[in-house]
Amino acid sequence: MQFFKLNVFSTFITPFFIITLSRLIAQLPERGGWLSAGAFGIVFTAFSILFFIDRTPTTGYRAASELIRAEERPGDLVYVPQQSMFWGIARYMGTDRHGWQLRVAPQLTDQWKRMYDRAGRRVVAFFDLEPQTQILMSKIGLPLLVGNQSLATAAAAHRVWLITYPRRDLPAGFPPATIGRLVSGPVKRIGFLQIRLYQPAE
Repeated sequence: MQFFKLNVFSTFITPFFIITLSRLIAQLPERGGWLSAGAFGIVFTAFSILFFIDRTPTTGYRAASELIRAEERPGDLVYVPQQSMFWGIARYMGTDRHGWQLRVAPQLTDQWKRMYDRAGRRVVAFFDLEPQTQILMSKIGLPLLVGNQSLATAAAAHRVWLITYPRRDLPAGFPPATIGRLVSGPVKRIGFLQIRLYQPAE
């Protein structure tokens, strides 16, 4: 997420803005200071109310996880190629909370491989930086798969639940029309997420 998006940037800037505003109000005459403080309080309250009324829907991790758990079958696999979305889904799918995000991660790109080569194998091993797997098992035995390069692994499943968030970190061609022999069904939209169930053609 870009730093200058409102919900991120405002979080950092608000305390400094309030401190500066307070110092300016304190320098006003007593009557003017109280009137200014009251006016700004009303304005900030109004903005807060409007924000909560018009705020965008949640990403939809919980609802997406509940949908899959209600309809999953033996042999299913949940494929979340984007790593940031993967850990959001993993939380609500009932996975081990102690899973390391560096151990369960997409395959290293060539750029990351070059960086690790420069750092040296000893440093990479000491900090456990290299991914060990792309699959995290849920507590109900449903595997979760991460990584844009993991299509071949997904194709071995009986059915695949593909969860994506439409933005630029998805590679070209995603979401695909098929995953191996599996064909995509209609897309379901929950919050910001798009869910597709891939299964054998009937």
